[in-house]
Amino acid sequence: MTKTPSIKMSLLWTLVLLFLSTCTVQPEVNISPLNTAFTTPIIADAQLLLTYQPGYAKVTGTIVSPETGSHPIPGELFLGELVSDNLDFPVYSLDVATAPRAIKFPNGDFLFVNVPPGKYGLVFWTPVSSYLIIDSTGASVVFTAQADEVIDLGELPMSP
Repeated sequence: MTKTPSIKMSLLWTLVLLFLSTCTVQPEVNISPLNTAFTTPIIADAQLLLTYQPGYAKVTGTIVSPETGSHPIPGELFLGELVSDNLDFPVYSLDVATAPRAIKFPNGDFLFVNVPPGKYGLVFWTPVSSYLIIDSTGASVVFTAQADEVIDLGELPMSP
């Protein structure tokens, strides 16, 4: 005696297959920071076309753990607008809804595209806290972005 699948089981499998057919997998994107236009996965599986715009700057660099040599970026990187010219104690303003936000790569590289001209500090941000990143000399990473400029901040240490 052979069993025939029940209608409920057939319906369940049909729904599972229908669901799976609507799922998409995002391909891995390999992007060189030198590209001027590319697509990259952004929050909530959205895709955003980033195109370099004349009159704005690009900012690049690499985060490296001095202890392990790995490339940790567990939080987010933003550019905070400097509100103080005192480089011994820089003060920044950061609105995460509008501030330039980095595109991060698994190798520790980061890229900011279309940065308006102005004075900025490189800010490490988590929902709990934020702070200016310090370079290997112990100074805060602050800079002035000019129109149509590419700024390479180099390798920057970050403790894990």
